[in-house]
Amino acid sequence: MSEHQADHKKLMRFFLDREIVNFHNFLTILDSHLDARRQELSNSIELADSKLEGLEENDELRKEWIDLKVEAEQVKGFANLLRQSFLTSLYSFMELWLMRECHLDSKRRDGGKSYKATKGKGIEKAKRYFTSLMQSGYPFGLSQDWLWMTNFQLLRDCIIHRQGSLTGFCDFEIDSTLAKFVESESGLSLFGPDNKQIFVEREFCGRALQIVHRFMVEILALETKTG
Repeated sequence: MSEHQADHKKLMRFFLDREIVNFHNFLTILDSHLDARRQELSNSIELADSKLEGLEENDELRKEWIDLKVEAEQVKGFANLLRQSFLTSLYSFMELWLMRECHLDSKRRDGGKSYKATKGKGIEKAKRYFTSLMQSGYPFGLSQDWLWMTNFQLLRDCIIHRQGSLTGFCDFEIDSTLAKFVESESGLSLFGPDNKQIFVEREFCGRALQIVHRFMVEILALETKTG
């Protein structure tokens, strides 16, 4: 590895770690207020539940209980929306980082022609460029992190193009790989009238951040062949 390459990798690692910290702080701020409100609502609903027996349908306490239940669902939905937004931002950051590394390498090699000629798009294009042009030693075919990234891409596409639903608004065919991913991943679940909406817990967001960071560090640490 040349001195220039080593300096570049050190600089990229520094900025990568800083950005991951920013994502972590953002996630903490994102959830803190909503979690507190969800707990308040849960406690209030539990207290109201204990007082409902024997009350008339139009009793003020029962109306208050209904209002609390409605707000609890609204807070849950909004928290889910914000976490989905966090995931799409995280994925876009990872994808942009990979594509930028390929683009800069290609500019040094041949003015960018090799990157433009590489087939595919997004992370799949980056994978092909890393493997064929940069001859990176990353084991894309065997890596569990890379497999997780491809499933993460399916989740991101679902959030963007299907409004976070397995079927979207148009009864699209369910992607069985995504459905299995949601079923197997702690912190992901299905809810809603049709049980097709994807609900994201903070736990999953935190794990996504860890896996993305680990994957990018491993890619960055590998030697690659220069043109």
